[in-house]
Amino acid sequence: MKIKCSFCGNYFDDSEKVCPDCGGENASYKNAKDSKGKPKTITALKKWYSDRHLPPPNVTRFFIGVNCKSPKAFGIYQDKISGNFIVYKNKASGERAIRYEGTDEAYAVNEIYTKLKEQIIDQKKRNDALKSSVGESVGEKLEDAFDAVKDVMFGTGIGQMLVYLICMPILCFIIFLVVAIGLLIFGKDPKTGYYKYDDSYYYYCYKSYNEDGYNWYRYLDDEKKWSEPINIDIMPEEMRTKKPSKKYFLGLLWDEEYQCEDFANSIYQKDIDAGFWIKEGYFKSEDNVFYHFYDKYNTGWYSFSDDWTAVNIEELPELLWHSSKANEFFISETFSDDLNVTDFSNTVFFKDKAIDNAVDRGYYHYDDSYYYHLYGDSSTGWYYYSPDEDWEAIAASELPDDLQHASKTVDFYYTPTWNSETQITDFEDTGFYSSYIEEENRAAEEANRSYDYDDDDYDYDYDWDSDDTWDSDSYDWDSDW
Repeated sequence: MKIKCSFCGNYFDDSEKVCPDCGGENASYKNAKDSKGKPKTITALKKWYSDRHLPPPNVTRFFIGVNCKSPKAFGIYQDKISGNFIVYKNKASGERAIRYEGTDEAYAVNEIYTKLKEQIIDQKKRNDALKSSVGESVGEKLEDAFDAVKDVMFGTGIGQMLVYLICMPILCFIIFLVVAIGLLIFGKDPKTGYYKYDDSYYYYCYKSYNEDGYNWYRYLDDEKKWSEPINIDIMPEEMRTKKPSKKYFLGLLWDEEYQCEDFANSIYQKDIDAGFWIKEGYFKSEDNVFYHFYDKYNTGWYSFSDDWTAVNIEELPELLWHSSKANEFFISETFSDDLNVTDFSNTVFFKDKAIDNAVDRGYYHYDDSYYYHLYGDSSTGWYYYSPDEDWEAIAASELPDDLQHASKTVDFYYTPTWNSETQITDFEDTGFYSSYIEEENRAAEEANRSYDYDDDDYDYDYDWDSDDTWDSDSYDWDSDW
């Protein structure tokens, strides 16, 4: 993560001890090493985890001292070959984002330790909110129930007293079970199973097809197969929520009387079972060679003709569209001459990804034109200097091809800061720059307030209660960290 030097104002990686531009001390680095009470080794972090009775790693998805290669995982381990300590996050797609790689164990441990404590707090808040929601709902139901029983059966006086003394415990227990189960399990989503609406058969799956809202399927009579996943927004209004859809519900399990195929045998159910995961590497289908490079099953595909080119999933053979089938066509993770293609690792696509499409902030000079990159990766944050119009925002697609690739931009990097010898105005004098930096600083201050964890001062208790639940699917698994 890039941080701003408090001495010279330039940005540098937060894993550096000092600013590479001015030599100023990185306070966060010092704090990571010197904070009292914080584990500084992987062994100490394992003990910290165990002492707080946290759920097992397969539940929290935090793997300490383990190089877990499964999707959806945070972790830290020491590489046996290089000796480096590596802090990582495996996204839902299986793509790995490296938070830190280096020789400083204390710094590496602090990175995963801070993230773990953040998640403990979030999980505790989630549990508290859930309990509060259930408690409020139960309280409302109890009040209504008590009022009804009093008025109808007993009126006032001794009868009312008997209601409170005898019926209250029973009513509390029954209503609590009914309301809690309804809130925690059923919600407003339609039931999983088969539906019939306007003479068409539909199927609702509890698990979305890779993207939120793609839970519905319609049976195509002419083609004798289930349609591609349907977004809930284009479903008939009556089918979008549980209550109105009930009158169209046929059943959870397929029946021979249904005029549709069993959804359990569909390619989409098999994809769901496979977890939408596709290996990274070379694939071969219909005498054509393809490469899948991280990302989700439906992105990150390249095909080879005379050279490697990016392709949409619709341009692939149909069986490669499905995670349950694609891996059957997998050849190898590594290049070999018998593939009759060039090595994908030499492509600009691979090199861009290797540096996470990162582009430095500053000026770029290309064919007598000047550009400035302010923020984000190679696809965002670009500005062009027009002698007539001054600085103006420019879409990445309008850039020269070389500047659209992060791995090539270094060849055209000019300077991080403006000087009077150039024939252009200072980009830092523009409203674009001042507005962005102001927002960036505000976000940084907010983040420091939100995640200033100190064992001595912070109010939250990191010990885990046995009656609380941990939902690791609530994490933002698609972010870099």
